[in-house]
Amino acid sequence: MKNLNGEPYLDKPPLLYWAIMSVYRLFGLSDVTARLVPAICSAGTVIVSWIWLRTSVGNRAALLATSVLVLSPRAMYYMEMVAMDAPIGFAVTATIASLHMALGRERLAPLWLISATLATLVGVLSKGPVILVVTLVPAGLALLVTHTRKRLVWLGIWFTAAILGSGLCFLWLERMSPGFCYHFLFRHNLERFATPFDHEGPWWYHLPGTWLGALPWTLLIPFVWWKNRATLSLSASQTTIIWLSLSFLTGLIFFSIAGSKRASYCTAFLPQGCLALGLFLDKYLPSGWSELSRRNSVGAAWLTWLGCAPVMALPIIGYILDWCSYQWIPIMVFIAVLGFAAAIVLGSRWDLGMAMAAIAVLFGQTVLLSGHHEHFSPRKAIRWLSKHQPDAIFACYPHAFESMAFYVNDKELIIFETGQEAELADFLKQKPNAVLAAKGNKLPAALTAAIKGTLKQATPFKATPWLMKLPEPSLP
Repeated sequence: MKNLNGEPYLDKPPLLYWAIMSVYRLFGLSDVTARLVPAICSAGTVIVSWIWLRTSVGNRAALLATSVLVLSPRAMYYMEMVAMDAPIGFAVTATIASLHMALGRERLAPLWLISATLATLVGVLSKGPVILVVTLVPAGLALLVTHTRKRLVWLGIWFTAAILGSGLCFLWLERMSPGFCYHFLFRHNLERFATPFDHEGPWWYHLPGTWLGALPWTLLIPFVWWKNRATLSLSASQTTIIWLSLSFLTGLIFFSIAGSKRASYCTAFLPQGCLALGLFLDKYLPSGWSELSRRNSVGAAWLTWLGCAPVMALPIIGYILDWCSYQWIPIMVFIAVLGFAAAIVLGSRWDLGMAMAAIAVLFGQTVLLSGHHEHFSPRKAIRWLSKHQPDAIFACYPHAFESMAFYVNDKELIIFETGQEAELADFLKQKPNAVLAAKGNKLPAALTAAIKGTLKQATPFKATPWLMKLPEPSLP
């Protein structure tokens, strides 16, 4: 069973940790190899989606839907984190895809239920039984909406197999680490859902992030809806859109009414929303790229100019924030100028606007996001301390920061909890080489009172958590 700071870690199932440790054994210990597991899950989500949609709705629709997913900043941002978000996103998508292949098409294909069960167990061992709720409900509703309710029996067979498999997994984990089932299932599932003890948020918490996180594609919805408002319809034959839409809405509602909320929880439903949006655009945008280029409208004009402006502005903002080098500015400005020139000569067009928006999103995800991570990661700050203060002793407050334990390696790391402010102040005063890792913008009054002063940055870099130390005493 996995451990954290020498103690059994029962807050989450162990599959992600087992996978990361396996990668460490194969490729060595580093933050790059740690990200291989979520990277594989993210790529797997896109690949599974493309294969499924290509079979169900055709090549063009599959390409457009998966492109919307890949170019949606919020989905890809959280899917690459070293956390359970990428595995649960992959598991939910694979389960919904398998259930649709088994039950949602004209011909019944029960063998796909095996794939659905395996994907569900991956989700159970990654995040817990939440996957059973966010897959069973939309699948059942989809069968009712599409008038295939006779197949609910097969859905019940899958759910029974998933429940039995999950039960065996939890019994096995309970045997490995007594107390796991109570701590995880009751405290970190039922209690956090009903009466959260951390990460509490309002019911609308996920709404703004979901809309903004799928930009620029969500900007197209009002224009496409207005243009096709007289012909909008969802027939029973369009089961794929129905399945994806119900899966997205079920996940959004479930995590909205849950008491405990974190932005990264969106990976359980946002991929399905992006895919549904892509299929919606495929249905109501012109069917050919050449025809698309001839369609000029107010929406195309807005998308063109809103696409060109960020291409020019993003590298400048990134350079100011130290997230990218200045070499990117002339490159991206040149691309933006070409976009503006094309819009003036050819007119505002959907294909031009979508291309410029895609360039802006790709630059943000590949360059700015990497620069953001590097800017706030403690890695650079700890390397600087290893060179300029090799005898540094690290302390964490008010809890351990896993990133610190990862980067300090064999250096001493001491944990101070809430209520130990006086001991921490004495430690910092007695150890001139002590460096404190904490959220510097949220230091409690008890700590500042115990220190009787302020802390300063220990390095030239603003890492998260902040690395701070007592200022050197001034000479009399």
